[in-house]
Order: sequence, then structure tokens, then C-alpha cells
Amino acid sequence: MILKPGCMTNPFYRYIPGRPCTAEALVPLREAGFEIVDLNMCPMQRNQSEFCEDGWERYADAVGETAAKLGITFVQSHPPYPKAPTRRGSSTDDGAEYNEFFLKMMRRSLEIDARLGIPWAVMHPVSCRSLADQNPEDDTEYNFEYYAPLLETAASRGVGFAFENMADVDGRRRFGSMPSDLIGITDKFAGSKVGICWDTGHGNRVFNDQLPFMRMVADRLVCLHIDDNVGEKDLHQAPYMGTVNWEGVMKLLRETGYPGAFIYELALFKRLPDALKPDLARYCCRVAEHILSL
Repeated sequence: MILKPGCMTNPFYRYIPGRPCTAEALVPLREAGFEIVDLNMCPMQRNQSEFCEDGWERYADAVGETAAKLGITFVQSHPPYPKAPTRRGSSTDDGAEYNEFFLKMMRRSLEIDARLGIPWAVMHPVSCRSLADQNPEDDTEYNFEYYAPLLETAASRGVGFAFENMADVDGRRRFGSMPSDLIGITDKFAGSKVGICWDTGHGNRVFNDQLPFMRMVADRLVCLHIDDNVGEKDLHQAPYMGTVNWEGVMKLLRETGYPGAFIYELALFKRLPDALKPDLARYCCRVAEHILSL
């Protein structure tokens, strides 16, 4: 296990067209104490990233050069993810103009991963809602059909997929929220570079005690999204601001030999004045150091 705090690139990220925004966001992260980083490319799905522009290769190279100068290691990424899977009747439903744009950005994000030597891309399982009643087997097949071509591209460049546990929405079961869903997907991709990412905030929303369910997929865990909440909304708070059992999480990770990194996925910085962000980032890094010492 990498015993250093890690964080996504989003806390200091602000999109300004024509600027190497992600590379610039790395500097205050490193100053806050983070050496392990997740490249967050989710803004690409909203067309709000320098990686959506012409010359995206130059921006990607700037990220790599800046990371090397700062001593930052990229251990995983969060590519754009399907925002509205309910709009698709099947894995071949390409009718929406947005879906075409999304898939283009998804492929580009995987090229960026390969360019930067990032080993794992975290993917959201998606649900096939063409049937009135959700069937896990249908959803597993849907995910295989949807992601297989993308994985083929990624794996040829050394990038693997880590499927993330989801959280139920609007009182309705969401595929990927149960360990059996994630196990089914990884089994379907047997022999490929595929694992599981556990999001502690999602787990805290779905289960009163997520540890037994986290243990069910522990031998397949390759990535983490670390965040907290009180079990109701996906708040992406820092640890100890919610009800996640951090002592239990760390004990489980050590017992099961988790080989990956401890990566924050936080939303605390969205509305915070810029002058206050460095202090909060340093605080979050210190909290992570404490948890890693448990």
C-alpha cells in the first residue's frame, strides 16, 4: 500500500480556455503535501476542460512535465463518465449527439492516461434501463458491450479499468452499488487488466456498515475514492465530517493487503474563496496522514 496521502486534481482546478489548467492545479496540491495524484478528467464530459480543445496533447504533456518537476506521481485517473445512462435503450444507442461527443472524450482521456503512464482509469458501471425491471445479468452484459471496445484501446496502452461502486439514486437500486455487481463485471472481463475502485462515500450511503461489503471485493481492489458523508447525500466531505468508520476501513485495507493508493475525491473546495483553499488542502492532507497512521 502506498502510505502517502493522495488527491484528485479538482481542488484547485478552474477551467480557463487556452490555459494549462490541470498543470497549474498541481502546484498548490504539491505545496499542500500531496505527492500521489488522481487525474480528474470529469470536466471533459461538460466540454469544460483544456483537454477538449485543439492541442490537447500539448496540455497533457504540460501535466506530465509539471508533475515530474514537482515530484508528483499519477496513480489513477477519473475519465468522463456517462451522465445520463437512462437515455440509452441499449449499448448501441448512439442516437444522441452528446453520446458521440462523450465517447470521443472518453477515448481521448484514455490516450491522456497512456501518454502520462497512468495505470488505472476509474469507470462508472452503467445501467441498461430498457427493461422495466432491472436485471443484474442484463446490466453486466450491457457494461461488457459498452466498455469492451474502450478497454481494448486502453489495455493496448497499458491502462486498466477499475469499476467503481455506485450509490443508489432516488430510492431506486442502481447497478454497481452491490459488490456482486462489481464482481460480475470483473469476472466478465476475466484475463483483462480490470479491478475495482471502492468509494467510501458511496459505500456509506448504501450500507449501514460498508466494511463487510468492502471485504467482499477486497481481493480485486486496485483504487480508492476517499470521502465522507452522513449516509444521505454524496457530499464528498473530508474524513471525520461524516460517519464513515475510518479505523475500520484502514484495518480492513491492511489485513487484505490493498496494493493501491489513498486518493481523496472531495467537493469541499467548490465555493471556497481562493485565499482559503491552501489552508483547507493542508488540513485535508494532515487528516489523510493521520488515517494512514492508524
